[in-house]
Amino acid sequence: MVLWRNLLKPISIKLDKDLTNSQVVNKLITNKSAIGFIYEAGEITGYVSLLSLMNAIQSPADFERTVEGKTDILKVPENAAVEFYYHCSVFLGLNEQEEITGYTTADEAERLLNEKRLTEMNESMDHAQIGIITTDENFRITFMNETAETIMGLPRTFLMERNYRTLVQTDRDLSEVLEGKRLLNVKSSFNFKQMSGHFSPIYKKDSIKGMVHVFFLQEQLEEIARELAFVKEMNEDLQAIYSSSNEQILTVDAEGTIVTVAGSFLCHFWDAENSEDIIGANVFQLEKDGRFTPNIADQCIKQQKKVSLVQRTDEGYEIWSTATPIWDEKNKIKKVIVISRDITARDKESRKDEEAVLPADSPFTASHKPKKQLIYRSSSMTELVEEMKHVAGVDSTILLLGESGVGKEVFAQHLHYYSKRKEKPFVSTNCGAIPENLLESELFGYEKGAFTGAQNSKKGMFELADGGTLLLDEITEMPLLMQVKLLRALQEREIIRVGGTAPIEVDVRVIATTNRNIKKLVQEQKFREDLYYRLNVVPMRIPSLRERKDDIVSLSLFFLEQLNDKYGMEKNLSRDAILLLESYRWPGNVRELQNMIERLAVTTKEQAIKHKDVYDALYKTTDLPTQPVVVEGILPLKEAVEQLEDQLIQMAVEKYGKAADAAKALKISPATISRRMSRFTK
Repeated sequence: MVLWRNLLKPISIKLDKDLTNSQVVNKLITNKSAIGFIYEAGEITGYVSLLSLMNAIQSPADFERTVEGKTDILKVPENAAVEFYYHCSVFLGLNEQEEITGYTTADEAERLLNEKRLTEMNESMDHAQIGIITTDENFRITFMNETAETIMGLPRTFLMERNYRTLVQTDRDLSEVLEGKRLLNVKSSFNFKQMSGHFSPIYKKDSIKGMVHVFFLQEQLEEIARELAFVKEMNEDLQAIYSSSNEQILTVDAEGTIVTVAGSFLCHFWDAENSEDIIGANVFQLEKDGRFTPNIADQCIKQQKKVSLVQRTDEGYEIWSTATPIWDEKNKIKKVIVISRDITARDKESRKDEEAVLPADSPFTASHKPKKQLIYRSSSMTELVEEMKHVAGVDSTILLLGESGVGKEVFAQHLHYYSKRKEKPFVSTNCGAIPENLLESELFGYEKGAFTGAQNSKKGMFELADGGTLLLDEITEMPLLMQVKLLRALQEREIIRVGGTAPIEVDVRVIATTNRNIKKLVQEQKFREDLYYRLNVVPMRIPSLRERKDDIVSLSLFFLEQLNDKYGMEKNLSRDAILLLESYRWPGNVRELQNMIERLAVTTKEQAIKHKDVYDALYKTTDLPTQPVVVEGILPLKEAVEQLEDQLIQMAVEKYGKAADAAKALKISPATISRRMSRFTK
């Protein structure tokens, strides 16, 4: 941008309004100036130029006439950008104190601007390594820039005025250019230099006056082509990651208008079928219309920093969003990039629908609801929950399998909730937490006087759960003797209290859980085979957290929201923190994740929980043993190798925190790390 002060010249000729034309001519010639300014009472009232004087003096008598100044003058701020106006030939520059600091004419200003633009264009082309050579209609060189001089390898002083057609070698006829034809992507050579470029005619008043050759060195073009291929490949990789991810990438300008949408479009949140439907919409207006709350773009612009939060709609949809500001050269936010992920708990949606259709006088009360919600979004958990809802309607015994901390008890509570027994008791007992000599009385109860201290009779777990559901947690910890008695209770649907003789009928639906390999225990004769078959009517395996990484975001934000409500905090998780949580293997599963979120919430001092906070909590303050690299069963060698590679890459990323450091440790490229890690989060 060119300012007026860059073009101004000092005023050297000050003229009195009573001077004659002859006197003014003498002053201008004596001072070698083409223009003078007429002053009256210290103010400029007009100007006189040699050209205007020549037009005014038509006879000898005109020399003695009083000079008449021209008034097409405009005063402009000297620090303003140059801008031309019609019917204005002279510009006077003003400083901040409204004082005249100099002048320029429209013709002079336009000439200086054109020179500056030409200089900038030449510099740009030189920096871009573009060679430019122009010729006249006889192919004599009239101009060449510095890059052309460098490529040719000879100085301009030597090449100027020489016949370019005889110097450059090409298989195209350059005479065609002077006939008006453009020759594109023409290969040529000079002094053993291979070039590629365009030949175009130069027009002046509709006639061809010469030719211009714009060219690159061929090796530079090949290098550019390689770079373009790399960029194209990288762009394709990014597009593939975006399309395979479950994140939406939104660009919003400073006025709140949605400019672009990429990645996975969150159609339910926007209540739109495709992304084109929301492009051009304004997020401020959408918030005002009640489409969602809060407006993360607005908060990002107001706080002038990256913001992460949960956005909600009236229909119950929730997305976790991170908004990052993009700044312009004036340090103002020009747009906001919002990356969002759907975290709506699917079980929460279905339960909301079911509760809505319950009659007002229903005996169902809040006490029958599961103590904990099922929070999930992964396809594996979705399929499992659908299966759970299907089998919940029958009374078949269910065996829940899964690692410690996956939520087997929570799952059992939901099995009871979705069953026809939900208005009856749900009783839970941990078979490994009760001493062996007390387990029978805990399960089956006892009669008065059955043993020392039994002053009254007492119902056991089976009787307490009558008509409802009994959860036998960690069933594989039950002693073999008790397994026999449990088998009889399951088969006969009756129990005998300790110290009693009369059988008591019970109507109980049994759910058993274990985190151990129960088949292996049967083979080792540590668990009764007949009881195993009696429990294993409907086996259901709850996947580990590392097998359903899509649930980590929803679970993390759910736990954090509970803690915020409990302790009156406003903590949030940054995007980098979530990505690190997703890359961890979570040997303690959901229980470990919940404890980790609580630890981060109460120990971090800032409102935002960042990548470093999570990394320090996961890796720096605990000395966890190295996890073994294993292959799960017999499978094709290629698949086994892929499993081992995936495990090693995950372990390296978990240990070092950054893809670059992990790649260095494994002696592979960071790009390989990124591609393989993108598969883990699908």
